[in-house]
Amino acid sequence: MGLYTLIPVKRELLKFDEARVYFHQLLNLNHESAYSYATAAKVELKAKKDDEALKYALKSLELSPDDAYIYSTLILAYHLKEILRKRLLSKSI
Repeated sequence: MGLYTLIPVKRELLKFDEARVYFHQLLNLNHESAYSYATAAKVELKAKKDDEALKYALKSLELSPDDAYIYSTLILAYHLKEILRKRLLSKSI
């Protein structure tokens, strides 16, 4: 089973430490893969490590600014940190 497959499986089984081992291996193989950073962000979101998740999500966006999957990960991270809500409220009248 490939790393891309193992990470979400471990995340859904709530085996966050194992998922982190795999995503660090993935990042070591290719530190310029936006998908790898987004995958890491989703592990940290599920583990309720929102600050770490946001860092990974922002890094993935930096690497691939036109990818819908990347944006969905970032929006989820913003939502869970309530950044999106605060930004939207600050724009309202």
